[in-house]
Amino acid sequence: MTAATLAEMVAARDLVNETGETLAHAIAAGESDQALRTLRRKYNAAIKAETALRFRP
Repeated sequence: MTAATLAEMVAARDLVNETGETLAHAIAAGESDQALRTLRRKYNAAIKAETALRFRP
């Protein structure tokens, strides 16, 4: 694994953590269903991107 790949993976993990925290705060704050759906989509996209990096050949 190269340093660049590792940096990409760390950045992807940071994005997952950040979007997860944002989603958790939005749920706690009682945000609208539409806002929560948008945040869930962003969170799921971040997870998919991280997974793709982790299992890339």
